[in-house]
Amino acid sequence: MGALLALLTGLYEDGVAAVAARGGLVSFLSVLEDRFCHLPQDVIVPGILEVADVAGIVAALNSRPVLLEKFVDGRNKVARHAPWKASSRLVVRETEQSPGLATWLAGQFAHGAK
Repeated sequence: MGALLALLTGLYEDGVAAVAARGGLVSFLSVLEDRFCHLPQDVIVPGILEVADVAGIVAALNSRPVLLEKFVDGRNKVARHAPWKASSRLVVRETEQSPGLATWLAGQFAHGAK
């Protein structure tokens, strides 16, 4: 769940200029949508739903460019309907595309993302 770590780092660290994440969980609530889930227990942040779900964390990052790629639901299937609110600073992809995450991040630094 490095994607969640990237989002939380962008949320809590002032020096982060942009956030790119791949393969993260689209929503902790998506785990409850089916009786089967494919989520390691060690990635659950205790009490996080009392504060916000993943969409709330992404919304809080609205001052920074964010790229989210191949986010999955609780059954580890690519989420087709993500709960993100549209933003000019948010890019959401269902598949890996060009530019890749590293190239996209480098482009954000080249354009002076703040």
